[in-house]
Amino acid sequence: MIAANVLMSVLQTNVYMYTQSGNPFPFTVFKSYGNCSCSISAECIGSSAFYNGLGSTVLSFVRGMYIGCYVLEALLQSSLECFYDPICFNSVMSYLNSTVIWNGTVMNRTTPSRFLTTSTVGDILDELMIEIWNWTLKFDDYFAQCRPIACSYTVKARNDAIYIMTILIGLVGGLVTALKLAVPNLVNFTRKKKEQQLKFRSTNRQSTSMILRAGFQYLRNFNLFPSNSPTTIDSRTMKDQIISTHLFILSFCLSLAILIVYTSLATATKTLTLKQPTNDQYAQLYDKYQASITCPCTQISIDYGIFIHVNYTLHQ
Repeated sequence: MIAANVLMSVLQTNVYMYTQSGNPFPFTVFKSYGNCSCSISAECIGSSAFYNGLGSTVLSFVRGMYIGCYVLEALLQSSLECFYDPICFNSVMSYLNSTVIWNGTVMNRTTPSRFLTTSTVGDILDELMIEIWNWTLKFDDYFAQCRPIACSYTVKARNDAIYIMTILIGLVGGLVTALKLAVPNLVNFTRKKKEQQLKFRSTNRQSTSMILRAGFQYLRNFNLFPSNSPTTIDSRTMKDQIISTHLFILSFCLSLAILIVYTSLATATKTLTLKQPTNDQYAQLYDKYQASITCPCTQISIDYGIFIHVNYTLHQ
């Protein structure tokens, strides 16, 4: 039955219905529990008790149990603490045995439980009244159902020799061009800034080997920047060209060494793929690359019951 857009309990716990003489229509009055009216909230509750017959004399309160607008709402807000206390439990049993036959026993307070004795029935039901979940995962069964075609993972490694040679070949041409343009201009600029010409003293050195002396002389006079008109070149220009050559070779070797060291020490991220991995291979890869490994299953969905077995212990 519905009254004022509220479902009426057949026990009249939220709405009291009465009639008056001479009026065929019943009247309804919302009940209140404490300062809470059932016309405002369906969660109003009051202490549960045993009464003396139809009178209002309270014989005994039931600790933790409540009555309210609806029996279900009151039960969800109640607790089972009375059933842990032998005195309270025996008191309830003494009143119930006079009306119903119920062979109940007091709950064991010492039994390990994740719920408190004051936990509400609603809290216990929210956890499905389960104390402990015992589940077993069989990864071998899951992997057999998954059957990944391939596993991909990323690794960080230093560049190999082929990669280093490729980079150097690509950079040498640009490096040579840049040095040929920069070195002669740098030498000319430096020598023009000097106010006095440097005086060089030549010394005669005797060598035990003609080959070494000839090679040294060749290196001293080696010129990568010859003039277009060698017949009209003076000694100062020739010396600038030789100095530019030496500086060019030194800069080139130094730059090449820096490039080799950098490319050999730099790390690169590579994606590797292992086709049709076994369970053991996947376990090894997962231990090393668990942050990046991906192994898509061949099946879109797998039944949990194949690889997960669940047992549980209910609340006492």
